[in-house]
Amino acid sequence: MPLGRNSCQALRVDQDMAMGFYGPLSQGASACLGRALGFGSAPSLGSAFAFVLRLMCAGLWGFIGGPAMAQRADLSPVFLQIDPILSPIDEPATSVFLTFDDGPHQTISLAIIDVLEKYGAYGNFFVVGDRAQRSWGLPILQRLSQGGHLVANHTFEHSTSYANESALEASLRLTTQILRPYLPPSDLVFFRSPGGIWNQSRARWTNLLSTGAPDLEFATYVGPIYWNVGGDKVVENGQVLEQADWLCWKNNVSPRACADGYIAKIKSNHARGVASIVLMHDLDPRTAEMLDFILFDLTLDPTPFQFKSLDMAIWPFAHQQL
Repeated sequence: MPLGRNSCQALRVDQDMAMGFYGPLSQGASACLGRALGFGSAPSLGSAFAFVLRLMCAGLWGFIGGPAMAQRADLSPVFLQIDPILSPIDEPATSVFLTFDDGPHQTISLAIIDVLEKYGAYGNFFVVGDRAQRSWGLPILQRLSQGGHLVANHTFEHSTSYANESALEASLRLTTQILRPYLPPSDLVFFRSPGGIWNQSRARWTNLLSTGAPDLEFATYVGPIYWNVGGDKVVENGQVLEQADWLCWKNNVSPRACADGYIAKIKSNHARGVASIVLMHDLDPRTAEMLDFILFDLTLDPTPFQFKSLDMAIWPFAHQQL
């Protein structure tokens, strides 16, 4: 059976408190305080509760724990961060977040789900709204949700270029409307920008209204989630230290050899004390085969790797200058 979530959403709320309510406290101390107040005991806080807590984090910064920050008029609550997020906060290095972009696909997504379930692993699927809304897409989202896998926003049309704020926000909004029935109990919307393309202008668009006030429509969004495994092929002294599935398939690298590059990078992250966010794509059947090799090897490894959904971790929420 997959690893239980164990009040994972409460951990996100604790982090919101650490960054908002109790500004001067350490993250660990404020997390403990949040759990002591009861936030660490509820298996699901519900979308409304999570939303209200995030608004409180944004609105009460100047009244509880952060008066010095409140005097900084140039700082705003940032839900979608300015810089892409490379790793969770205070996450064990044994944690592995398997992420899949650009689906769903009629058959490949299902094959990947089968592999995940074979090993009792959670997956995280950044889906494209235009594909997800199709007649064959919605049943796949349903299976993902029922299996405890995380469904996340990868925009509606997978564009790497948005001419203005309204175009980007419309793409996010429409995709979230499609995904809404399949989101985690917290109703948090994890987001990854196509191609990893993100900048301060896009962060400002999604975090602020034209008046400069916080744009609360996106207060339940988390991201943009980046990756630290699977971004490119890395070779040093003739040894492959990392691979990327899309590049493997382009160059006719075998699934076994491609898996070895992923495994090497995951183990390298672990040796550095860093959790792994693994980038893959559910558009080529070889990815499912590669995933089987990855999970087979890592589940037999003496290191107790755990394959988690993103909502099991603590993610940044801060006040920044936009």
